[in-house]
Amino acid sequence: MKPFTLKVQKGIGLIEVLITAIVIAVGLLAIAAMQTGFMASSGDSKTRSEALALAEQKVEQLRNNITVAEYNAQTAATSSDTVTGTNANFARSWAITATALLTDPNCGGSGQPPCTNAPNRKKNFRNRQLGQ
Repeated sequence: MKPFTLKVQKGIGLIEVLITAIVIAVGLLAIAAMQTGFMASSGDSKTRSEALALAEQKVEQLRNNITVAEYNAQTAATSSDTVTGTNANFARSWAITATALLTDPNCGGSGQPPCTNAPNRKKNFRNRQLGQ
């Protein structure tokens, strides 16, 4: 009779290989799903950034009415326009409330320093009234 000996396993079993392949496949699928989500949120972020830039552009455009005539010509109104961006089309709308009329003929007039923006226009007008 032969003595009982333990066989030493060499290599790995088929079941272990299959389990490892499944774990790796699930991990790769999760990474692919995350990448898709990152790409979608990146596009949304770019669209929001562009919308913010367009809104700021319109605000600056409305603020930069630098002559008294242009400032006084603005009446209380609402308006809107559509702008085509790189990722989407944007609809902008704005409302102008009643403004106090500026009557300073020197503000932005011939040979006079311009009023550069609304706060400075009011400050320039107030300073000229006070003789400063």
